[in-house]
Amino acid sequence: MSPKPLCHALCLSIAALSLVACRPGVQRQPAQQPVPVDSNAELMEYIGDQAFITAEPACRALHILWTGEVFEGDYAALVVKMEQAGIVSPGWKHPPDALIDRATLGYMIARTTDIRSGLNWQLWGLGRYAYRELVYREIAVSKGEHSFVSGGEFLGILNRAEQYMKERDKRPIERVELGEEPGHGG
Repeated sequence: MSPKPLCHALCLSIAALSLVACRPGVQRQPAQQPVPVDSNAELMEYIGDQAFITAEPACRALHILWTGEVFEGDYAALVVKMEQAGIVSPGWKHPPDALIDRATLGYMIARTTDIRSGLNWQLWGLGRYAYRELVYREIAVSKGEHSFVSGGEFLGILNRAEQYMKERDKRPIERVELGEEPGHGG
C-alpha cells in the first residue's frame, strides 16, 4: 500500500473519531441508587451526596419549591407537569440521569421563582441569561453558564431561591385603627 492512500485512511479515521467524540450530546451520571420519591428529606440527602445534579432529582426538588409538595409519580409524569407549568422548556429531552448544566438549571430556577427580568431573558428565554440573572440576585454564584452543578451547590441555590420567594411574597402588614378602648370614651 502506498503512503498516500494510507494517509487518507488515517485522516478519515481521525476525522470520524473526532466527530463521534466531539458531538454534542447528553452527558449522564453513572448508575446510582434510585432517586427517593416519597420524602423531601431523603431527596435532599440524596442530592447532597451526588457529585453532580441530574435531571430527575433536580425536577423533583424544583417541584417541591414550586408546590411545597413531593411529587410521588414517575419521572415522565413529572416532566409533563413541569412542561405545562413552563418550568422546563417545551420538548424537554433530558433523561432522568442526564447531568444538568448551569444554563438549564438557571432556566428552571428562574421559571420556578418567576424571575423574568432582563431584556435577553424576556426576548429569548435562554438559560445562560437566566443563570446570569440568578447570579445578579445572589441566588447562584458566578461559575460560567455551561458547567455542571454539584449536588451540594444545587442545595445552596435551592435554599437561596426559596429565601427569594419568601422575601418576595412578604407584604407590609397594614395598621388597622381599632378606635378607642371600650369604657374609655369620653
